[in-house]
Amino acid sequence: MFFRVTYHWLLFLLFMLAAPCAQGQVFLINGGNVTTCGGALLDSGGEGGSGYGDNENYVMTICPADADSAISLAFVIFNLSAAGTVPTDQLSIYDGTDTSAPLIGTWSGTNSPGIVSASFANTSGCLTVEFTSNATGTGVFTASISCSHPCEPPTAWAVMSEAAPALICQ
Repeated sequence: MFFRVTYHWLLFLLFMLAAPCAQGQVFLINGGNVTTCGGALLDSGGEGGSGYGDNENYVMTICPADADSAISLAFVIFNLSAAGTVPTDQLSIYDGTDTSAPLIGTWSGTNSPGIVSASFANTSGCLTVEFTSNATGTGVFTASISCSHPCEPPTAWAVMSEAAPALICQ
C-alpha cells in the first residue's frame, strides 16, 4: 500500500510529538472564531490535504482560553502561490478581534510571517487572520498556536541637568 506524505501531515506528526500539551487541536482557516491555547492553524486543505483552493476569502479570529494571555502564531510552513494577477494570494494578521484592529502585516509568496503575537496593548489577546487567494494557483500554510503572557514594553525616561538641547554621544 502506498502512502502519500504531505507537508501538512508531516508537520502535524511533528507537532503532536513536540507539543503534547497542545492537545492536538487542528483548526482550518474556514472562518469563525476559535478559543484555545494550543493547536495548529492549517489552510483549508486540512491535514494531509493538498493545500488551499482558488478564490478563497476567510477571516478567522483566534482568542486565548486563559485569562491575561495572548495568542502567538508560529508559522512553520508558508508557501502561498504568486501565480495569476495581482492581488496574489495573501495572509494578513490583525492585532485584535476583527479586521478593524491594527494591521500587524500582510504576507505573500514564501515571505513567512514567522512568529506573530498579540501585543501588550491588545487587551483581548486575540489575533484575527484574513486569508485570500486569487483564481490561479494554490499553496499551503501551517502555524502552531500557543498562548503567552505579553510583557509590557519598556518606557525610556531621562532627566537632564543641562539646558536643552543636549549633545548626546554613544
